[in-house]
Amino acid sequence: MQRRELLAGGLGVLTLGPRAWANTAHLHLKMPPLLDTTSTGRAKLTIEAGEVDFWRRGQMSATKGFNGEFLGPTLRMCAGEVALEIHNQSREATTVHWHGMLIPGAVDGGPHQMIEPGAWWSPVLPITQAPTTLWYHAHPHGRTARDVYAGLAGVIHIVDGQDDARGLPHQYGEDDLTLVLQDRLFDAHGRMVYDDSMPSRMHGLHGGVVLVHGQNGA
Repeated sequence: MQRRELLAGGLGVLTLGPRAWANTAHLHLKMPPLLDTTSTGRAKLTIEAGEVDFWRRGQMSATKGFNGEFLGPTLRMCAGEVALEIHNQSREATTVHWHGMLIPGAVDGGPHQMIEPGAWWSPVLPITQAPTTLWYHAHPHGRTARDVYAGLAGVIHIVDGQDDARGLPHQYGEDDLTLVLQDRLFDAHGRMVYDDSMPSRMHGLHGGVVLVHGQNGA
């Protein structure tokens, strides 16, 4: 299902309209920053290590993010070439994979395209697919789950500029809201932990707290 079909059909979390959003203003939910490449065809991402106090109790969790301490900006793209500059400022080699994007393997950002600490990667993405919602994330061999859990992920919007004519939401952060929902585990001190035990490996890691854009409403 395409993103536009999802919106038009009124399904999922994307149906939260401006009035409903206004009613939740007391939650102080912040949208990820928008990196709009539709006019420039360019964007820069920096892979960073960070710390976040998810419970606002002075207990910091070790995290990673793109252009920040946790998660990354929403990338808006349109048909054509998008030139990206990616700088790895973390202490570990990793990758950036464009999940769901129909592009050549040479710029796909899989485990074969590691970005070493301090290094740059400059892929040019040839965008040809219809408007849709995708995501980007770290994809190092043997460490994808851990890096994504730490925060190396973000949303991609591929657009064609015709949503207004279709009567669909198109004002980012006002009526066009893509919510990033994640379940995470925290220890007794409020620090985010990654459970690498055998049960989690077999059945999947299930966290007891749901974060929205990396924010805890508790």
